[in-house]
Amino acid sequence: GAAAGPGTARPDDEAALEAPQRYVDAVFPDVTRTEGLGFATVTDVQGRRQRLRLDLYEPAGDTAAARPVVLWLHGGSFQRGDRTLMRWWAEEFARRGYVTASAGYRLEPEDDLRWARGVLNALADARAAVRWL
Repeated sequence: GAAAGPGTARPDDEAALEAPQRYVDAVFPDVTRTEGLGFATVTDVQGRRQRLRLDLYEPAGDTAAARPVVLWLHGGSFQRGDRTLMRWWAEEFARRGYVTASAGYRLEPEDDLRWARGVLNALADARAAVRWL
């Protein structure tokens, strides 16, 4: 028969098709979590300096030198929440082989209607996290 090209399974490769696949399946049972890594210093809504932090998650025991990264940002209408809210997702994707990070960002007071400032600050903070990564 014809030779199979890259990514093309032959009928006798059934076992390979059923084997767990990195980035698709949870192939790493354990995750290494490093909490509170500072990635930027910003000015908060009260004019004070604030250190932004992220938690980093890596597949424990992975020997790959280069891996894709996923950055998680929690919801909360730019007014509430924190980076720990994305822990489940960050750990789940790390088990699949990704390096993941859950970053905190500046929040607006809940009674403040200046949501546009919150959006712009969160965007700037997310970009700072990407630069740090």
